[in-house]
Amino acid sequence: MDLLFDENLSVGIVTWANSIFNVHVIGALGAGLAGKPDKEVRRFAIETGCVLVTLDADFGNLTRFSPANTPGVIWLRPRPPTEANIQTLLAKWLPRLSQLDLHGHLAVVDEDKLRVRSAIME
Repeated sequence: MDLLFDENLSVGIVTWANSIFNVHVIGALGAGLAGKPDKEVRRFAIETGCVLVTLDADFGNLTRFSPANTPGVIWLRPRPPTEANIQTLLAKWLPRLSQLDLHGHLAVVDEDKLRVRSAIME
């Protein structure tokens, strides 16, 4: 599984995830996406075949940024969004998420649950 970590996830989280999990993680900052609009981040994820991992609630809106025709989106919802809580969520759920086919789906990841939602059909 290839992942694109949105710029709201730190370089430290990117480095940590690359060293801990059997996945390839690209950070948005390292990919030259710093300050780019969400549409460009989404397009980069599609073009590179990466599942987008983000804290951005905009990507959780199925009508604004549909996961249709994407490798998938993982929306992390740590409370509060500290580095430690983000690492805890990833450590708990990323092994399970890497077993799922997320193509065209949004995975909403909370401390206590994982929900996988399909794109809204038009």
